Amino acid sequence: MLTNQTTSRSSSDDPHMKEKTMKRLHSRWMGVVLGGVLALLPLAAGAASATLQADVLSAYVWRGQVYNDELVVQPSLTAETDFGLSFNVWGNFNTTDRFSPETEQEFSEVDLNVAYSRKVSFVTLGIGCGEYLFMHQVGFDEAQSNAVPVAGTRDVYISAALEDVILAPTLAVYYDFDEVDGFYASLGISHHFGLTTELGLDLSASIGAADAEYNNAYFGINEDALNDGNVKAAISYALTESFNLSAYVQYTKLLDSDIEDAADAEDSGYFNDGDIVSGGASIAYSF
Repeated sequence: MLTNQTTSRSSSDDPHMKEKTMKRLHSRWMGVVLGGVLALLPLAAGAASATLQADVLSAYVWRGQVYNDELVVQPSLTAETDFGLSFNVWGNFNTTDRFSPETEQEFSEVDLNVAYSRKVSFVTLGIGCGEYLFMHQVGFDEAQSNAVPVAGTRDVYISAALEDVILAPTLAVYYDFDEVDGFYASLGISHHFGLTTELGLDLSASIGAADAEYNNAYFGINEDALNDGNVKAAISYALTESFNLSAYVQYTKLLDSDIEDAADAEDSGYFNDGDIVSGGASIAYSF
């Protein structure tokens, strides 16, 4: 969600108008998401592999931005072909009204993604694009008089990963060509420890940076910046060849002081408070 769209969480207006807008939103987005899922199911059936996953998390944290600091559920379905093409549907379900009354026990966001990756020599290269749908979210126009749907957005990305070297560095650059018209880049490192045949430990760290357009859209700060830093530890256990359990804990901090102050502000639309420790557990079924 972008800061240049005033949300219903921080504004008040005609409740009847808001209710009508919510009903239109519900019908519209349910059709879009259902169409995406139905399109993905045949691909999953004919793909080389597919994974159905459900994550239960203590918070929804994305690129340093805390969208919800209470319990959320994030299901996803991913289908991968044997030639590097993959399709993904992902959603965020708010279990409480912390984000907004309209999204209590509703999906606040659904993302549709397509990606392609290929290993060239020792580097794995990737490209992809995503559609971000902000469901059940109502904002207001510039005059603060009419309830309007919060606009979704779209991006494309390129990535490069050195998977066979120590710390497996990965660089990804995203360009939001729709609502934001800005760039965000992430540089990460990770290492896997095989503790037993079934049990594994993954340690990772990443930093993110963005240009002025991105930061203006999300924080109202018109400057390039080093945005966020993350440190994560995850443990996974293979119950069977198809079922996998995992859990993680992550520390996230906004690195730029101006961005941190903007995100901490009461009317920012986020729930940042300096830094955050979040965690969760997931179950995945591969077929």
